[in-house]
Amino acid sequence: MKISVVSILSLAIAAVSAMPANDNSDNGAYSAYGYGHGHSKKPANKNLIMIVSDGFGVASETLARTYVQQIDRKPYEWLSTLDELLVGTSRTKASDSLVTDSAAGATAFSCGKKSYNGAIGVTDDEKPCGTVLEAAKLQGYKTGLVTTSRITHATPASFAAHVVDRDMEGLIAQHEIGDNTLGNKVDLMFGGGLCFFQPNTTKGSC
Repeated sequence: MKISVVSILSLAIAAVSAMPANDNSDNGAYSAYGYGHGHSKKPANKNLIMIVSDGFGVASETLARTYVQQIDRKPYEWLSTLDELLVGTSRTKASDSLVTDSAAGATAFSCGKKSYNGAIGVTDDEKPCGTVLEAAKLQGYKTGLVTTSRITHATPASFAAHVVDRDMEGLIAQHEIGDNTLGNKVDLMFGGGLCFFQPNTTKGSC
């Protein structure tokens, strides 16, 4: 099933792996991003890897499945690896358009809230919304972002930054390294876009 594997790994991975939590930890900024207060608990799961394949949906999987069925002469009832993993679907439609961009789609994934095209970790009224990555960090997990694009691209950015426009990649880079209200919530980042993390006086800076 080469097509589905390549497709699902096409863009971004938000990975979180467990570490012991401090049961008495609390953060003054905890409620500012919509989490509410409460004691941290030791993570129940050792690892969680969230894979976001930008632009890949039910139609893409259907095309891949049908292609393999035809090329490899598999029966109509044959299921791909992704079919076996599917437990449900979500609607990530932008709040301002029938055509959703990466920013609005990823913000729906990360915050659980629909927003406008271009929104990075903010709601429709441009207010920051808590992301699943930030919540994991506050629960004692080690967190990471791995992407085949720029790390400041809309999809990975929506898990660790809060800006009103996806093109503000310099500010996104600042947020990703912890220059924000919550501080550093990403322990590991792999991806492109190094120039956005360099001073303007540095050769090769964006």
